[in-house]
Amino acid sequence: MGRPAISGVGGVAAGPKPKAQVDGIEVTQSIQDLSESVPLIARKRSFVRVYLGVSAAPMTVHGVLRVSHHAHGPWTRLASIGAASLDPGRSGSSLAQLQSRRDEIGYSLNFRLPSRFARAGDLWVGLGHVRDSGTGQVVHITNPPGTKTVTFIESPPLLLYVINLQYTTGSPPATYAATANDLAHLESWLRRAYPVPRVTFSSVTVPATAAWPFDSGQANAQVAAIRALDMAGGGDPRTHYYGMVSDGGGFMRGSAAGIPGTPDTSVVASGPTGPSSWGWDND
Repeated sequence: MGRPAISGVGGVAAGPKPKAQVDGIEVTQSIQDLSESVPLIARKRSFVRVYLGVSAAPMTVHGVLRVSHHAHGPWTRLASIGAASLDPGRSGSSLAQLQSRRDEIGYSLNFRLPSRFARAGDLWVGLGHVRDSGTGQVVHITNPPGTKTVTFIESPPLLLYVINLQYTTGSPPATYAATANDLAHLESWLRRAYPVPRVTFSSVTVPATAAWPFDSGQANAQVAAIRALDMAGGGDPRTHYYGMVSDGGGFMRGSAAGIPGTPDTSVVASGPTGPSSWGWDND
């Protein structure tokens, strides 16, 4: 009994190439929209997402991205982070069709840009080859998009000083303050989501001057007074001040002291933190 023949080269199955089309390419730093109206910040972690569509059977693919600081190369090739699932039901370039893939990371080809490609200036990105993860066949892209140009801009760091307002309430009395975990989550979120290259984060725990239950207006007044003293003592005027209030003794709704029309670090804000959901805060 003879062995079955293997078609193709290098063990890759022969036959018609599978087909896909490029429905969109997005460069994002966590917060972005499909028109890419959010500026890209130099030296911030960046990703390229390629949205592919198919009209026939679903498939799973890997891909390669080409990137360069020059329109005509030389090119550096980046492998995708894992695979992307292509689903005819999620294909198309309309906002709704793209959104169904943007909402689930497994439906796009995702590439992390090395930090050297996120420096200030222009960057060219283009889709290289795509392969069917199951068969190894090259996927024919029916509408090769060429290259896409994006621009990274310089931005100052975010300097944040958190005033952790501690208060006592209840019978018997109990003292509440934001935990180290609460503070770490705020810093982590800002590093990932805020449009800055880095976050300089520090905090201090101080007793609240107002008796509990106090509101964010009272919290903001104390935070603004602390900031004014710090600035009079030679503090960095670029620093934003934020009051954090534990929800262990109850819920304080947060607010800013104002909404300035231009950047103004003298405007403070405060808000709640902690493990309670209060029936609606499900994140």
